[in-house]
Amino acid sequence: MGTLGSRIALFVLSGLLVVSLYWGYRETQEKNAVLLKAENQYQRAFYDLLSHLEGIERSLAVLRTSRDGGYSTAKLFELKEHADAARGDLSRLPLTLLPASELEEFLGNVSRFAFLAATEGDASDDGRAQRVEALAREAKALREELENLGTKIAEHKIRWMDVEMSLALSEAEGNPVVDGLRKISDGLKGDPPFPDGTLPPLDGERLRMGLREAARGNPVSEAQAREALAKAFGLSSSDVRHAEVHRVEDDVVLFDVALVPQNPREGEIYTGEVLERGGEIVWFRHVRPFGAPRLTYEQGAVKAERDLYAHGLHGFVLADGRTGDGFAVYRFVPVQGDVLLFPDAVRVWVALDDGSVVGLDRSSYLAFHRPRDIPAPKLAAEEARRAAEARGKLVDPPRLAVTHDSAGREVLTYTFIVEAGETPYRVFLNAFDGTEEHVELLGRPQEG
Repeated sequence: MGTLGSRIALFVLSGLLVVSLYWGYRETQEKNAVLLKAENQYQRAFYDLLSHLEGIERSLAVLRTSRDGGYSTAKLFELKEHADAARGDLSRLPLTLLPASELEEFLGNVSRFAFLAATEGDASDDGRAQRVEALAREAKALREELENLGTKIAEHKIRWMDVEMSLALSEAEGNPVVDGLRKISDGLKGDPPFPDGTLPPLDGERLRMGLREAARGNPVSEAQAREALAKAFGLSSSDVRHAEVHRVEDDVVLFDVALVPQNPREGEIYTGEVLERGGEIVWFRHVRPFGAPRLTYEQGAVKAERDLYAHGLHGFVLADGRTGDGFAVYRFVPVQGDVLLFPDAVRVWVALDDGSVVGLDRSSYLAFHRPRDIPAPKLAAEEARRAAEARGKLVDPPRLAVTHDSAGREVLTYTFIVEAGETPYRVFLNAFDGTEEHVELLGRPQEG
């Protein structure tokens, strides 16, 4: 009986051992599968980062060669898309324990430069050309260093998982990846493209001053800034996989917020800036791939106008807009009496694949909006119309509008849209003497 009991016990123990080995093997396989998936995601993020840096370099090269004729708004927005996507790629790498703020700051500077240059009208002055040159040099050096880093990763068969472990254990010295990233970071420290803060000096100086005046109320925390941006996109805390918030001190103190969603699409990231005092959102963008358009430009405009109302922005009219690759951007301006207030413009980006609002810029509105004492024009409306018709096919008849002149002063004008050949332009003529204040090249709404 004892022998039988021993045999049964041995059989049971053997069975348990087999089951234990099986589950151990399965657990190891599952763990390896998870690690492999993570490693693949890290590698994809690195090469996406390199690809977007190449895109930044290409876009800057185009701007360098075209500065005499003014910078293309489409190219500036393309540059911004590459910079924003690169920031998303960077956030997907295991670098939270490594100071990579210089790389992040560089990408942020590129993004803001492109954004302000595109939205400030003419971008052909010498100061901007010098900044393009500086950014182009930095982008080239950065891309070359990252390519060298990629070569080291391949030669040494380094895994990003090992980098993450080295950083966590403070054993990063001698790791080629970490050393390479530190070299990049140190290089960017040596020659920052915009030494005086997050917003480049540009014509945006008056914008920064205006935002400083608009920053009123109690200060908000980083967590509150993050929550404000998430709320603007309708995101809950469970929708966000990773969040980065940087407090930036300039003429105005801002929180620079980036949110990476759970299961992001390629290059997907939510970004924006929030005023520390008062917690107002200055601008936000949802960078993501766009599908085939299912909405027309006009249908997108309806979505954009509804979004303005949802954000408490009333009394605006659609001034103009354009379509891009799967999206449309609309410029709305407030009206005082019958006068359009272009310095206070708000821009809304709408994805034409699903009609979602993927961007809102209210920086100019926050900085400049106020009641104005507007004088009566000396130039008659009929004179303005004749001047408009002499320039080409009149698309939008003249209306009174406040805009900034070349010195940054507000001036009353007549504004209208004409087509010269196939190209639409918005023209601003001084409402007192008929001289041209400035001209904007507009994208055609039907362009895809």
